[in-house]
Amino acid sequence: MKLNKIIIGVSALLVAGAASAWAATTVTATVGLSGTVLEVTTIATSTGGPVSLGDPTGGIPNLSVATLTEKCNKKGGYTIQITSANHETDGTYRLLGGTTTEYITYTLTHNGDAFTKASDTKTYPKTGSSGITPALVLTVPSGNYSADTYTDTITITMSAP
Repeated sequence: MKLNKIIIGVSALLVAGAASAWAATTVTATVGLSGTVLEVTTIATSTGGPVSLGDPTGGIPNLSVATLTEKCNKKGGYTIQITSANHETDGTYRLLGGTTTEYITYTLTHNGDAFTKASDTKTYPKTGSSGITPALVLTVPSGNYSADTYTDTITITMSAP
Protein backbone atom coordinates (compact mmCIF):
# COMPACT_ATOMS: atom_id res chain seq x y z
CA MET A 1 0.00 0.00 0.00
CA LYS A 2 2.79 2.29 0.76
CA LEU A 3 4.20 1.76 -2.69
CA ASN A 4 0.92 2.78 -4.29
CA LYS A 5 0.93 6.10 -2.50
CA ILE A 6 4.39 6.96 -3.69
CA ILE A 7 3.61 6.10 -7.29
CA ILE A 8 0.42 8.16 -7.21
CA GLY A 9 2.30 11.09 -5.64
CA VAL A 10 5.07 10.99 -8.24
CA SER A 11 2.52 10.71 -11.06
CA ALA A 12 0.67 13.78 -9.80
CA LEU A 13 3.93 15.77 -9.71
CA LEU A 14 4.84 14.70 -13.24
CA VAL A 15 1.41 15.71 -14.60
CA ALA A 16 1.54 19.11 -12.85
CA GLY A 17 5.07 19.79 -14.14
CA ALA A 18 4.14 18.82 -17.70
CA ALA A 19 1.10 21.10 -17.66
CA SER A 20 3.16 24.13 -16.69
CA ALA A 21 5.77 23.30 -19.34
CA TRP A 22 3.06 23.11 -22.06
CA ALA A 23 1.26 26.27 -20.93
CA ALA A 24 1.34 29.16 -23.41
CA THR A 25 4.26 31.51 -23.09
CA THR A 26 3.79 35.16 -24.06
CA VAL A 27 6.63 37.43 -25.08
CA THR A 28 6.44 40.89 -26.57
CA ALA A 29 8.53 43.07 -28.83
CA THR A 30 7.99 46.72 -29.62
CA VAL A 31 8.53 48.71 -32.80
CA GLY A 32 8.77 52.50 -32.58
CA LEU A 33 7.07 54.47 -35.34
CA SER A 34 7.70 58.07 -36.21
CA GLY A 35 6.69 60.30 -39.08
CA THR A 36 7.27 63.99 -39.64
CA VAL A 37 4.85 66.21 -41.49
CA LEU A 38 6.71 69.28 -42.62
CA GLU A 39 5.06 72.62 -42.04
CA VAL A 40 3.47 74.16 -45.11
CA THR A 41 2.63 77.85 -45.04
CA THR A 42 2.53 79.40 -48.50
CA ILE A 43 0.73 82.17 -50.31
CA ALA A 44 0.79 83.08 -54.00
CA THR A 45 -1.09 85.54 -56.18
CA SER A 46 -2.43 85.18 -59.69
CA THR A 47 -1.65 88.69 -60.88
CA GLY A 48 1.42 89.34 -62.96
CA GLY A 49 1.55 93.10 -62.57
CA PRO A 50 -0.40 96.18 -61.60
CA VAL A 51 -4.19 95.95 -61.93
CA SER A 52 -5.82 98.78 -63.87
CA LEU A 53 -8.73 100.31 -61.96
CA GLY A 54 -9.89 102.53 -64.82
CA ASP A 55 -11.64 105.77 -63.80
CA PRO A 56 -12.78 105.42 -60.17
CA THR A 57 -14.93 108.59 -60.19
CA GLY A 58 -18.19 106.65 -60.36
CA GLY A 59 -16.97 104.18 -57.77
CA ILE A 60 -15.69 100.66 -58.22
CA PRO A 61 -17.83 98.03 -56.55
CA ASN A 62 -16.30 94.61 -55.92
CA LEU A 63 -13.46 94.47 -58.43
CA SER A 64 -11.49 91.22 -58.12
CA VAL A 65 -7.86 92.33 -58.24
CA ALA A 66 -6.22 88.96 -57.49
CA THR A 67 -6.86 85.34 -56.70
CA LEU A 68 -4.64 84.03 -53.94
CA THR A 69 -3.59 80.47 -53.23
CA GLU A 70 -3.13 79.87 -49.52
CA LYS A 71 -1.88 76.65 -47.97
CA CYS A 72 -1.30 76.01 -44.29
CA ASN A 73 -1.26 72.76 -42.34
CA LYS A 74 -0.58 74.17 -38.88
CA LYS A 75 -3.11 72.96 -36.29
CA GLY A 76 -3.91 76.49 -35.16
CA GLY A 77 -4.45 77.75 -38.72
CA TYR A 78 -3.05 81.02 -39.94
CA THR A 79 -3.61 84.76 -40.09
CA ILE A 80 -3.79 87.17 -43.00
CA GLN A 81 -2.91 90.85 -42.78
CA ILE A 82 -3.09 93.17 -45.76
CA THR A 83 -1.04 96.36 -45.63
CA SER A 84 -0.87 99.28 -48.02
CA ALA A 85 2.17 101.32 -49.02
CA ASN A 86 0.03 104.48 -48.84
CA HIS A 87 -2.21 103.74 -45.88
CA GLU A 88 -3.32 106.55 -43.59
CA THR A 89 -1.85 106.72 -40.08
CA ASP A 90 -5.08 105.11 -38.83
CA GLY A 91 -4.54 102.28 -41.34
CA THR A 92 -7.15 103.31 -43.95
CA TYR A 93 -6.23 101.99 -47.38
CA ARG A 94 -5.72 104.66 -50.02
CA LEU A 95 -4.47 105.25 -53.54
CA LEU A 96 -2.01 108.14 -53.91
CA GLY A 97 -2.20 110.60 -56.82
CA GLY A 98 1.11 110.85 -58.68
CA THR A 99 1.08 114.64 -59.22
CA THR A 100 -1.73 115.94 -57.03
CA THR A 101 -0.71 113.91 -53.96
CA GLU A 102 -4.43 113.51 -53.26
CA TYR A 103 -5.80 110.22 -52.01
CA ILE A 104 -8.67 107.90 -52.91
CA THR A 105 -9.67 105.54 -50.09
CA TYR A 106 -10.72 101.95 -50.70
CA THR A 107 -11.57 98.75 -48.86
CA LEU A 108 -10.64 95.14 -49.54
CA THR A 109 -12.38 91.84 -49.09
CA HIS A 110 -10.47 88.58 -48.69
CA ASN A 111 -12.32 85.27 -48.55
CA GLY A 112 -15.52 87.20 -47.81
CA ASP A 113 -13.98 89.07 -44.86
CA ALA A 114 -13.78 92.87 -45.00
CA PHE A 115 -10.39 94.51 -44.55
CA THR A 116 -10.88 98.24 -44.05
CA LYS A 117 -7.58 99.13 -42.39
CA ALA A 118 -4.00 97.93 -42.76
CA SER A 119 -4.05 96.83 -39.11
CA ASP A 120 -6.88 94.33 -39.72
CA THR A 121 -5.85 90.72 -39.18
CA LYS A 122 -8.12 87.75 -39.82
CA THR A 123 -7.64 84.17 -38.64
CA TYR A 124 -8.41 81.16 -40.82
CA PRO A 125 -8.35 77.40 -40.10
CA LYS A 126 -5.74 75.11 -41.59
CA THR A 127 -6.34 74.24 -45.23
CA GLY A 128 -6.30 70.95 -47.07
CA SER A 129 -3.26 69.98 -49.11
CA SER A 130 -4.54 71.84 -52.19
CA GLY A 131 -5.14 75.01 -50.16
CA ILE A 132 -7.85 77.61 -50.74
CA THR A 133 -8.10 80.20 -53.51
CA PRO A 134 -9.88 83.28 -52.16
CA ALA A 135 -10.38 86.36 -54.31
CA LEU A 136 -8.97 89.69 -53.20
CA VAL A 137 -11.71 92.20 -53.98
CA LEU A 138 -11.38 96.00 -54.01
CA THR A 139 -14.15 98.57 -53.56
CA VAL A 140 -13.68 102.29 -54.21
CA PRO A 141 -16.43 104.76 -53.26
CA SER A 142 -17.58 107.23 -55.89
CA GLY A 143 -16.18 110.74 -55.49
CA ASN A 144 -15.12 113.99 -57.06
CA TYR A 145 -11.50 112.97 -57.67
CA SER A 146 -8.89 115.19 -59.37
CA ALA A 147 -7.44 114.11 -62.69
CA ASP A 148 -4.31 112.06 -61.96
CA THR A 149 -2.97 108.52 -61.91
CA TYR A 150 -3.52 106.99 -58.48
CA THR A 151 -1.48 104.02 -57.30
CA ASP A 152 -0.85 101.85 -54.31
CA THR A 153 0.90 98.59 -53.54
CA ILE A 154 -0.65 96.14 -51.13
CA THR A 155 1.19 93.41 -49.28
CA ILE A 156 -0.56 90.28 -48.07
CA THR A 157 1.18 88.67 -45.09
CA MET A 158 0.35 85.13 -44.04
CA SER A 159 1.53 83.98 -40.61
CA ALA A 160 1.16 80.62 -38.93
CA PRO A 161 1.83 81.06 -35.21
